[in-house]
Amino acid sequence: MTEREALLFRATEQTRKLDLLAARLEESLTICLPFDLDTVSSSEIRELEALTARFERALDIFVRAFLRTLDELEDTKGGTIIDVLNRAEKRLLIDSADDFVEMRLRRNRIAHSYLEVESLEMAAFVRENASKLIAALRRGQNYRLPER
Repeated sequence: MTEREALLFRATEQTRKLDLLAARLEESLTICLPFDLDTVSSSEIRELEALTARFERALDIFVRAFLRTLDELEDTKGGTIIDVLNRAEKRLLIDSADDFVEMRLRRNRIAHSYLEVESLEMAAFVRENASKLIAALRRGQNYRLPER
């Protein structure tokens, strides 16, 4: 298997993962949307934490694995995360690179969030932005990978 074939195989496997990530994120979002964040129960907090963890994982895999692999396939690798996201916007995989930059910044806060107040703040942000990530995951799943 050539290096190019291995890269195409990796990209194909990643597109399959995007479907599962989108489905699980969508499931958590559906569960959590009705919650009143001012009066959440402990079981609702667990669901919100699951939603933020799924959001974090999906965002990380989409940006750091899938988009970077796509850049390699299209010979545009390198640069900052902002460069990667700008290229994703040009490919119509995401609507706004700025939105995804903000998601990445918040994702870093999620990773270091331990206090309940912070986790509820993150949950509110995730509930507002999960649909953008789900849409991007679906677009990534349907993206036509370059053959050569």
